Amino acid sequence: MKKSTEAGEFKKKLRYFNRIEKEHEAKISQLKRLYDELKSLFRAQRLINSSLNLREVLEDSMHAIEKVMGVKRCIIFLIDKETGKLIPKVWKGYQKKTIKKRLKEDATESVYRVVREREALIISDKEDLAHLKREKPPGSRLAVPIIFQNQIIGAVYLESKRVNFFTPDHLQLMKDLANQIGIAIHNACLYEEARKLATVDPLTELYTRQQFDKILKKELEKAKGYQMDLSLMLVDVNNLKYVNDHLGHNQGDYLLKEAAHLLERNVRSMDTVARYGGDEMAAVLPNTSGKQTRALVRRIRKAIEQWNRQNKDSPLSMNLSIGWTPVNGKMDLSEAVARADEKMYQDKRRQTH
Repeated sequence: MKKSTEAGEFKKKLRYFNRIEKEHEAKISQLKRLYDELKSLFRAQRLINSSLNLREVLEDSMHAIEKVMGVKRCIIFLIDKETGKLIPKVWKGYQKKTIKKRLKEDATESVYRVVREREALIISDKEDLAHLKREKPPGSRLAVPIIFQNQIIGAVYLESKRVNFFTPDHLQLMKDLANQIGIAIHNACLYEEARKLATVDPLTELYTRQQFDKILKKELEKAKGYQMDLSLMLVDVNNLKYVNDHLGHNQGDYLLKEAAHLLERNVRSMDTVARYGGDEMAAVLPNTSGKQTRALVRRIRKAIEQWNRQNKDSPLSMNLSIGWTPVNGKMDLSEAVARADEKMYQDKRRQTH
């Protein structure tokens, strides 16, 4: 009887120790999983924040999501500030010819839902997928909003062929990743805005003089090296000071912007137009002969006449002085600018007499 009692106690203790051992193993396994997740998130964070170029940030984010979440299909959307629409910026696992069709279906529906409700979404079971009216449901879907400083700037959409693939752990991981992606996107946008302020005139949206000088120097070197034609054009908005003084700076700014847009509409995409001074603009015209430049000037003159006809009831009248010069291989930057400037003032004097 005593032996039977001892054996029972031993078995009881053995079961207890086995249970404790299993609990310890489970805790160790959980700690290991948490460690692996933290390590993956740390690596993902370093990758996502390794660039200030928005395109690179999005592509790095896609790579990080693939590694951390273990998925092959993913789309990152950003919200267009002007329209408020979700725009797919980068994707993986979809063929280019089918991505537009795919976006018209449940992907966009899920993403708009998480943006509207500001909450992440998992749809994993066949019942929830039945409303998609598909013969073969895609499996599991996960959509998470990208939020920075309480403002939604985009969303991430993931898809797996396996039903019930995504778990609450996946959801939390993707939320953590989305936070890092949001910070990286914000930093990249700030950098782009700062870079744009340094290179683009905020009023006319043309390049600044500093940026134009860099481009002109590069085009001049290219023209010399490849013996290509190159023309430089300077344009002055006549009577801008009079407009500012008598009609107001708002009208003067409007006239300057209209002149800038008119120039941009009439040059080629390969040409560069800049705001060169207060009322002056400049254009560098690569691979452009003198004959082609004269044709461009005539085209600009006709566009000015058309603008004035369309705005005949306005107190404003557009009048531009235009000077240009072919740039040969022997000219330096300052000489080319001086020649175009002199031609521009010759045109101004001709128009005032």
